[in-house]
Amino acid sequence: MESIVVREKTTSDIVMQLFSDDEVIDLTDVDHIEMNMIDSYKNTYHYSSDDESPALVITTPLSGIITFTPPSEAVFLYQRSPYKGHTWVYETATKKYAVPENSYFEIRVTKEF
Repeated sequence: MESIVVREKTTSDIVMQLFSDDEVIDLTDVDHIEMNMIDSYKNTYHYSSDDESPALVITTPLSGIITFTPPSEAVFLYQRSPYKGHTWVYETATKKYAVPENSYFEIRVTKEF
């Protein structure tokens, strides 16, 4: 499980690198990616690189690097931490696989001072 720590109400970029079996995932030829998260209150969040103004983008395809820019200060709140999720990699419009494959990533939020 990958764990990331962010400050409450951040709208700064969160950069992640995707791996499968300890190998970097080449995102060069993928159709798109999606990220799904759930917070401790069971609220769900969904972002796609196919969105009109995407908060989730593939920034360095060959290195498997993606960037998530929270679209508002309301996404990451301390009282809703931790956020758990996974990224779907769509090889085609309908063929996909989850990253991480057998677990999830976790985003912990520190309190804003």
